[in-house]
Amino acid sequence: MVKIEKLHYHFENYQKLSKEELKINTCYKVIADHIRAVTFAIADGVYPGNKDRGYIIRRLIRRSTVYGRKLGIAGAFMYQLVDDVLTSMKEFYPYIVEKYDAIVQAVKSEEEKFLKTLNKGSEFLENIMAEHGNVAAKDALLLFESYGFPIELTMEMAAENEIEVDVKGFEKLLEEAKEISRKARKDDKA
Repeated sequence: MVKIEKLHYHFENYQKLSKEELKINTCYKVIADHIRAVTFAIADGVYPGNKDRGYIIRRLIRRSTVYGRKLGIAGAFMYQLVDDVLTSMKEFYPYIVEKYDAIVQAVKSEEEKFLKTLNKGSEFLENIMAEHGNVAAKDALLLFESYGFPIELTMEMAAENEIEVDVKGFEKLLEEAKEISRKARKDDKA
């Protein structure tokens, strides 16, 4: 948490009870939790990816990146926190030290890739919310497919602005897109 605090420029006292300080406190806790989970997952051979366990790790890194932005951290930062996880856990889990370079590289690479699309996707989402007052299913799907925004990220960002997201419509469109993709793969094999 101390290292996260150093990356944030306007941090005064995260134990204040104001709404703003509670939001900041939540950001710190989410980032700290996620970097621990990501560090151990990668040390155990689960790398960020598009499927299954790898997708969970990708989402944790991306969610932390978004929380970092809320704290005013503009660039990739998660990889810098791996040292702190190792320092506090290496006595009990010495195998993570051997995986240090792989962990740092995987986290940094994933975060940098996501940052490239996050700015564009955030701008797109802000425009949609300003123009329509909600996020339609087709727009949520576009954010997911083109900008790598999990629906949870779209929902979180919309909720901060008291905007609704058509989640059921998104799920329906996503299932339709997956079905089209499955059919295309079957046709390619035939």
